[in-house]
Amino acid sequence: MMVSGFLSREFGFGFGVTKDELSLVNLKRSTDEYSIPPSCADLLGLNKAKCKTELTEDRAIEYFNFGRGTGYWKSEHMAIQFEDLNDILDAVPRFSSFCRIFLFDWSSGHAKALDDGLKVKSWRYGNEVWRGAD
Repeated sequence: MMVSGFLSREFGFGFGVTKDELSLVNLKRSTDEYSIPPSCADLLGLNKAKCKTELTEDRAIEYFNFGRGTGYWKSEHMAIQFEDLNDILDAVPRFSSFCRIFLFDWSSGHAKALDDGLKVKSWRYGNEVWRGAD
């Protein structure tokens, strides 16, 4: 089991959103569309014309199984979780006074990366290229 979670100084790990707060969030989301790329919409089984789905739980913590047969956590999952989380922060009054700064740990040695992005396989130390585990 793995987790994708958000941590804040004020609220700790996760936000502890109540059912009443989720009702506020879902009211706001009822006519909104995801602003996610098509690959994320495909992952959700949506086309771009469909509205956001109703949230039933705090999206600041996402537990998931991973591996062959159960799938893997992808950047598309993160984009969806992040948009859902921002909807919560926008709609719930107790979050309105906070400035948001998000830091993401994208450190991985996986092959999927932008052409000009950081790739572990291309890291250099002096004249040596780092040869991490494949």
